[in-house]
Amino acid sequence: MTQENRNPKQIIIEQITKDLSTNLDNLDSVWTNHPILLIRYGAKQAEAERIVSEEKNRIEGLESALYSLVRAARNMNGTKTSESSVEAMVKQIERHYSDDDIGVSLKTTFIDELPERVEVIAKTLVKARERYNETKELSDIYKAAVEALKHRRDMIVQASKKAILDYEILGAGTFSGKKA
Repeated sequence: MTQENRNPKQIIIEQITKDLSTNLDNLDSVWTNHPILLIRYGAKQAEAERIVSEEKNRIEGLESALYSLVRAARNMNGTKTSESSVEAMVKQIERHYSDDDIGVSLKTTFIDELPERVEVIAKTLVKARERYNETKELSDIYKAAVEALKHRRDMIVQASKKAILDYEILGAGTFSGKKA
């Protein structure tokens, strides 16, 4: 697969995989590099979680605005509407303005009764939900990377113990330095 055909998520996963690789013949370098990787991926996870939180708040605000507009329009028409009906209408509005349901026949006559700004809010909501889902996925990837680094640390500890035993018993090992 060429560089241009790969999506950013694939590139990130490949970089994580590369960073997780361990050269057990150079444990000094591995120990030096490990905390740097842990900080790097922990920071990326925290940033992704922050964006997820911001997008979640944004989605809630946009949904609230749509709920208010639908309720107000229904009340202006003298139509009494239950909360479950309003919720279904809001979901239908979002689906109507997303590109996911092209060709699906939805009853959308009530949308014509709503103010024009509903379209802008709904399209913004669709984009916010897409960004939320993408960022949530990245957050999960970085969380997995941090977990993998914790497992990697355990592996490094075991390799270091083995190297120390090899050094003490056989006089050979992977740590640099003079033998006492």
